[in-house]
Amino acid sequence: MYLKIIMRESILKHIENEGKFVVDADGAKANVVKEHLIITRNIPAPYQETAFRGGFLYLNKQLTHELEAEGFSREVMRRIQSLRKKGEYRREVYRLT
Repeated sequence: MYLKIIMRESILKHIENEGKFVVDADGAKANVVKEHLIITRNIPAPYQETAFRGGFLYLNKQLTHELEAEGFSREVMRRIQSLRKKGEYRREVYRLT
């Protein structure tokens, strides 16, 4: 049986809050708990999902030329800062007057 998205989310939220969801089928009541469910998510390409305490994080794994350029420039800046720190250069050395 396929449920509408709104109903599915409502049922899942109810189970998370109450620990169960009561289903009434022709007068017979049954408790549905989280262990009774198989929950899957379909994540479209090129996204990747990871869970954390507050929810889910979706990361676009597709690399563009702009992202590669930004990553390269950040790596250059990191390397410059590392060399500056190793050489114990102070910021004043680079100040133009």
